[in-house]
Order: sequence, then C-alpha cells, then structure tokens
Amino acid sequence: MPCTILKLYGSIELAAVLGMTDAVVDLVETGNTLKENGLSELKIIENISSYLVVNKTSYRFNKEYVDKFISKIS
Repeated sequence: MPCTILKLYGSIELAAVLGMTDAVVDLVETGNTLKENGLSELKIIENISSYLVVNKTSYRFNKEYVDKFISKIS
C-alpha cells in the first residue's frame, strides 16, 4: 500500500477532518479530542510512558525550580 508520511504540528486531528489524510498516528492521553472531531481509535500501536530524568547535582542546586515544574506536570 503506497503511503506518504506528513509531519504535522498542532491539532493533528484536523488533518483527517479536512481530508488531508486517511489516517492519523498520534499520541493521546484520553482520546477526547479524537471524539470531539468525529474520529475514533482503530488500533493502539504502543502504550508509552514519559520519565523526567534529573541530574543529581543539578537537582540539588535547582530543587525549588524542578519541584515546581514537577508539580505543574503531575
């Protein structure tokens, strides 16, 4: 099956809604945006996780900033 890969930024779902593509591969957390745009999940390719890795020395010097960042993304 011939295909073309497009690297898009922003609202990826709009590519399918506007007819730019037949399918979309995207990282999703809840899938709500897909549903809001009339799309549905066909297949989970892979379950992934994100990790924050902090240098121990840097963490000691920037603990307040790093902890604040962690609380924002948690």
